[in-house]
Parts: sequence; structure tokens; C-alpha cells
Amino acid sequence: MKIKSFFESRTLFILFRFIIGFTFIYAGLEKIMNPAEFAIVIKNYRILPDILVNLFAIILPWIELLAGIAIFIGFYHRGGNLIILALLIVFALAISINLIRGVDISCGCKTPWQSTDNINVLKLLEEIVLILLCLQLFFHSTSTFCLEKIFTKSPQSQQK
Repeated sequence: MKIKSFFESRTLFILFRFIIGFTFIYAGLEKIMNPAEFAIVIKNYRILPDILVNLFAIILPWIELLAGIAIFIGFYHRGGNLIILALLIVFALAISINLIRGVDISCGCKTPWQSTDNINVLKLLEEIVLILLCLQLFFHSTSTFCLEKIFTKSPQSQQK
């Protein structure tokens, strides 16, 4: 099997979609259940003004949850993927800034495979891997196992 065909396979696409979707559903739910704890994490990054911390602690987990569900079930998964991709880039930048600052804080990353809660180079690499998975999903779109396929008609079926 050629490398190009491997990275364009439907099975890999579905696997990536489920990994990204599950990760953000899990993360969103964890943060929704503990908004005060998440607000402290956001504040510790020292990037947002204090007035926005609580707002972000309440809204951000819901965005993660809804975008994760969209990707996981395949309903508007490309839009969900773009949202997750933007969030991952922001998260990677926030982690990088605080690694450069030398600050030892909780990353706020709630994932099932979480090795440590503090920011470090491995956390940054995890974000980069997730960014690469999202990019692969974005550029290799298929409707396999997507609910969107059920609710929308393909252009070919509309021409008949």
C-alpha cells in the first residue's frame, strides 16, 4: 500500500474523526462539569483579561462539546473540524507562550489518555498531532459513516 493511499483511506478518516470527536466531547464535558476549576486554569495562562475569564470558562467547553459531536457523528463535521482546528492552534500557542515564560501551570487539557496535567513539551506535541489529524480530516473529506449523508442529498441524486 502506498503512503498516499494510506492517508487517503476511508478507514483512517473515520478513525481520525472518532479520535478528534471523542477527545473534544470528553474534554468539553469535563470542563462543563467544573467551570470554576476551568476558569482558574484559564486565568493561570495569563493571556486573557480577567473580565473575559469566566465568560470563556463557560462558553469554550460548550464549543468543544458541540464541535466534537459534529465531528464524531458526521453532521457538519467540516465546520466542527475547522472550529476544533482553530481551538487547537490557540491552545498550542497558549502552551508555547507559557513554556517560553517558564510557567508551571495546569494545561486544562482533559483527555482520557492524559499523562500529566501540567504544560510541557509533550502537551505541545499532543496539540500538534491533533492539529495534523484535523488537517488530514479537512483535506480528505468523505461522507462515510456521516449523519450528514442521511439528511442531505448528493448533487448526483438531485440531477435525476
